Amino acid sequence: LEMDDFEFEAARNASGDIAGLCDWCKAMVDYYFIAKFVAPKIESLKEAEVKLSVANGELKEAQNELDEKEQEVAALNQEYSSAMAEKKKIQDEAVLTNHKMSAASNLISVLAGEKHRWTLQSKQFESVMRQLVGDVAAACAFISYCGPFNSVFRAKLLAEFIDDCTVRELPLSGDLDVVKFMVSETASGQWALEGLPSDKHSLENGIMTTQAKRWPVMIDPQNQANAWIKNKELVNGLMVTTLGDKHFRLDLDRGMADGLPFLIQHIEEE
Repeated sequence: LEMDDFEFEAARNASGDIAGLCDWCKAMVDYYFIAKFVAPKIESLKEAEVKLSVANGELKEAQNELDEKEQEVAALNQEYSSAMAEKKKIQDEAVLTNHKMSAASNLISVLAGEKHRWTLQSKQFESVMRQLVGDVAAACAFISYCGPFNSVFRAKLLAEFIDDCTVRELPLSGDLDVVKFMVSETASGQWALEGLPSDKHSLENGIMTTQAKRWPVMIDPQNQANAWIKNKELVNGLMVTTLGDKHFRLDLDRGMADGLPFLIQHIEEE
């Protein structure tokens, strides 16, 4: 190969076959030297690829383990957050419970002084319950029979009713006040707003008007009862008429049929 005439052109001049053989020999020499240099590289590449494959497998296994641990950490973080929220809730409930306990203790301390008064009131309530029979009987008699009379005569009649209950051994209050017994302060205040005078006689008239089952006939020279009834029953659809009204019969029929309050004004004595 090192000879000067071992060349393709020189060999072709001698013989075409020798030229091809010459070219093949040169190529084999080049292949030998190249293979001698590349073969170790190829082996090294194969070894590196094997190591890479092993490393990738280990990496994948490590990555899978890392993912698993991250999931465990996420679950633990979630559990921690839930535990902290539960802790805060319990702490808030504990604070609220302490406040309630403190308020309850204060209330018990305050109410401890009311025990004696409540005991007395309980005994008084028992007495009131026993006296209720006689009080109701006297109040019913007052409503039934005292309507036409003035305050003085009403007081005398009420005293006689109370004495009669005592004779019959009916338990009752010795100082029965029909107004306080039959109507609350709220109702009497509402009557005052509606125009009823606040004196005792007017309140008694209001009781008889609202509590009696019979139709009340009111002697009303100052027109106070008339104004009060109109204000009181306005929201209930009060019907107002007179005996001389040409529609009296129709209005009366409609009022009774519909259950409406019915006021007849200016009734003569006869």
